[in-house]
Amino acid sequence: MQIITPETTADQLPKDLKGESGHGVGRSALKVFKSPSLDYQFTKFLDFAPFLGAEIGEAYHVARNIDEDNIESWATEWSAMAYKIKALATEQRERGHKVSARETYFRASGYFEAAFFFLLEKHPSKETFYNEHIECFRAAGALFDPPYETIDIPFNGKTLPGYFLRSDNSGKPKPTVLIQTGGDGTCEQMYFTGGGQAALKRGYNVILFEGPGQSGAYRRDHELVYRPDWEVPVGAVIDYALSRPEVDPKRIAGIGYSLGGYLMPRAAAFDKRLSAVIAACLLPDVFESTVRTQGLDAILDKNFKGPLTHAQEWTLEEYLPRCGFRNGLKDLGAWIEHQRAFTLRGIEDKIDCPVLNIQTTGEGVPIFEGARSVFDKLKNPHNRFVLFTEDDGAEMHCCTNNRTLMHHAIFDWLDDLFEVR
Repeated sequence: MQIITPETTADQLPKDLKGESGHGVGRSALKVFKSPSLDYQFTKFLDFAPFLGAEIGEAYHVARNIDEDNIESWATEWSAMAYKIKALATEQRERGHKVSARETYFRASGYFEAAFFFLLEKHPSKETFYNEHIECFRAAGALFDPPYETIDIPFNGKTLPGYFLRSDNSGKPKPTVLIQTGGDGTCEQMYFTGGGQAALKRGYNVILFEGPGQSGAYRRDHELVYRPDWEVPVGAVIDYALSRPEVDPKRIAGIGYSLGGYLMPRAAAFDKRLSAVIAACLLPDVFESTVRTQGLDAILDKNFKGPLTHAQEWTLEEYLPRCGFRNGLKDLGAWIEHQRAFTLRGIEDKIDCPVLNIQTTGEGVPIFEGARSVFDKLKNPHNRFVLFTEDDGAEMHCCTNNRTLMHHAIFDWLDDLFEVR
C-alpha cells in the first residue's frame, strides 16, 4: 500500500502500475479461467467468502463444472448451486437454526447474483435469478437483531430501493454510511464487498441503495435512468437518512464503487450534508473510462467489422437503456455525447468535504492519472489517496481480490475522521 501525495514522483510509483486499465492484471489473478473477464468475475464472487456470501469449496466446485466456451454454463452451474444452498437455508430456518439459516441464505444470494451476471436482459432467466438474489438476501436480513429493513426511498414521486441496517437497538444517533455500487452491481452485493457488514461491526448504521439506472432501481421502473446530477438522488437518500433518529446528521459518509467513483463525489460537490466521501476509485470522466476503454466509439467507424465483445454487447443492450437510450446502435452516437456530461472536471473546488480515494495498480495508468488529476485539486487537509499493489495482493479493480484490506483502509480513515472508537 502506498500513500500518494502531490509530491509523489513517477519513479516512486509501484512497478506494477503500468499499461491500460484492466480488471484481472497482476500476480494475484487466480487464472481459473483462460478468459480474463471470467476470471475476474469469479474472483469477485469468491471474495464474498470473508463476508459469508460464498464458500471457497462451493465456488470452486461451480468453476470446475463451467464450460468456458459456453457462457450459458456459467449461469447454469451457479444457479444449480444457488438453488441447492437456498433449500438448505430454508430447512435450517424451519428447524429454528437462525444463525445457520441467515449465513446460508447469504451464500444463496451471492450465487444467484453470480448466475445472472453474464446474462443479458433478454434472457428468460435473468429476472428469475435477480429476484431470487434479493429474496435470499432479505430472508437472511430478517434473521438478525435488529432485523435489516427493506426501504423505499422517496424520490421525485417515485422510490429508490434500499436497506437500512441499524448497528444496534439503542435508538441513539450513530455515524452512518451510504453505500452504492457502480454500473453492474446490486445494493445487496454492497453488504458483502462494499463494506456494509464491515461498517456494522464498527458501530455504523448502513444505508445500501441504488440510484436511477442502477440494477434494482431501473428494473422496478424503466423511467429511472442514469443522470449526471447525482446529487439529486443522493439528496433523496440523505433526506431519508435524516428522517431516522438513529442517524447522526453530522456524521454521514458516502461510499461509491467503480462508476460510483464519479457518482458519489459529484453528489458531494453540491450536497454539503455529506461529511465525507470514499471513492474506489475517483472517476473524473466517464466518457474516457467507459467509451474509450471499451472501444465503443470505434463501433461508429464505417470500417468497423466486429464482432462485438461481451462488454460492448452488454453496454448496447443493457447500459444504454439504463441511460434512456433504447435503440441500440442507432442511439450509440447520441449516448456517447450524453456520457460527456458525467465529469468531475471543473467542479473540483466544490468538493470540499474530506475525500478518501482507493486506487489499485491493476486499474492501469490512465485511470490512475485521471484520478490523480482531480484529487490533486481537492483542498481538504484530511484527504487521502491510497494505492494498493500486487505486493498487497489487492491490485484488482476495487480491490476485488482483497476487500478486507480495502475495508480496513476505509474505516480506519473514517473512524479517525468521525472519532469512532
